[in-house]
Amino acid sequence: MAYIVEWLDSGVVIKYIGEIDILDLFKIGGIITNDKRYGRIKYVISDFLKVKSLEIAEISIKQLSLRDEIPSILNPNLKFSIVSDNQDILSMVMEYIDLMKVNEWKIQLFDNLEDSMKWCLLG
Repeated sequence: MAYIVEWLDSGVVIKYIGEIDILDLFKIGGIITNDKRYGRIKYVISDFLKVKSLEIAEISIKQLSLRDEIPSILNPNLKFSIVSDNQDILSMVMEYIDLMKVNEWKIQLFDNLEDSMKWCLLG
């Protein structure tokens, strides 16, 4: 798994590349939320456009949503954008979004980075 993390003035963009699994997502989530800048950011963009495969079981999607409960408390006003045009990834993302309805994050799915960034920068 490869990824690029780009910290911007008001947010962070994570670009995933290649083959991804749940441990990769847990790892990068820890890196972001343990950074001192996390509490000040307004958005996170997770870009999956260059991902070849995403290996996540249904139970792991639930674990990921549970793991994200504490970061959602630490930064409740965060916009979380997920970018993908891969049908296999989209079904997993939709399940994750459904599970995350219980927290304060605003979560949206996009098929391109431009629309995602526009949404993140609004308001």
